[in-house]
Amino acid sequence: MKVCNECGGVGTIERDGKLYECICSFLRRAALAMPSYVRRTKVLPEHLTLPVIDMVNRSLYIISSWNDMKAVIKIIMIKHHNKHIKVTSDREIRDVFVGAMSRAARGDDDERIYNTLEDLMGPPDLMIVRLNEIHYKNKAAPGALLEAVSFRLDRDLPTWVISCMNNPFVKGSHAWSDSVADLFNTLTKVKINAILPVVSMESVLTLEPVAPSGTSLTPSKQKVYNAPKDVKKSRDPKKEQRKPREEQLEPVQAEEPEQKSEEDSGMLSLYGSGIEESKTNFRKR
Repeated sequence: MKVCNECGGVGTIERDGKLYECICSFLRRAALAMPSYVRRTKVLPEHLTLPVIDMVNRSLYIISSWNDMKAVIKIIMIKHHNKHIKVTSDREIRDVFVGAMSRAARGDDDERIYNTLEDLMGPPDLMIVRLNEIHYKNKAAPGALLEAVSFRLDRDLPTWVISCMNNPFVKGSHAWSDSVADLFNTLTKVKINAILPVVSMESVLTLEPVAPSGTSLTPSKQKVYNAPKDVKKSRDPKKEQRKPREEQLEPVQAEEPEQKSEEDSGMLSLYGSGIEESKTNFRKR
């Protein structure tokens, strides 16, 4: 890990006889409060100039790519570090609504326990709701989303509702309803043009097979050496196996024609001429 040049990794700096928190310690502390997918996201200079960064005290309906929205969330969590900013989704709202994230369902040891929507939506200074995280039809989803967002709007609590460009929240979405659409129409709409590239099928990595060290997957282009015609070709054991059984037994028949029998032929086809010693020992026994 790179050591801070200001404090040398201590985390504090001294000015006028007083100790102050170093910027590196502050950034580490801010990063701990971020979801991991927000902490790892890339921030460009163009994100720092977006007016939405200073609109944390307003309720908005934002149309943006999720990559750019993660960069905006990262910025506001650092710039407005004195505020409690939380990211949720229509899926989590539905789970809380149906009781899947309650203490009875998860147990006392689980850190993420919300018995009611008020437990989930009430505490944050700014609540960010990502839409279209529900991937199957659920009758409770529209009502849960309507109740959760209405809870904050009725109390003038800043709420951002995010509709992703590549997956917009429209009629047919699993949490969509006419009542939800009417509620979202009361919010100020903000559109953020794409800054970071949007994930698409064209940007998917194509992996090629990796050859082991010292080998190559491409055919060799070296010149093939042709043996002289007078060199005797090596014997092919497969071709020899295809020969008729009579050809393999001819040399043995020439040596001992009077001792040949059907039983010996079968043994010779398995063991070759080495059967003579075994046969002798067998007869002695």
